[in-house]
Amino acid sequence: MASETTGVSGLAERYAAALFDLADERRILDEVATNLRELRAMLQASGDFLRLIRSPVLSRAPQ
Repeated sequence: MASETTGVSGLAERYAAALFDLADERRILDEVATNLRELRAMLQASGDFLRLIRSPVLSRAPQ
């Protein structure tokens, strides 16, 4: 529900579509998929990493 009111879902969809288009254009879809699976595993394995990525308090530089 929050994503509908903040537009986060739409933003995520645009980034996902852009990532897919670039990976497809460069013929590296499998490599990108592997990288995304590895990122998901790291986020699931580390609560600290997940909090760091999701924190609205930290700017990009400290992250």
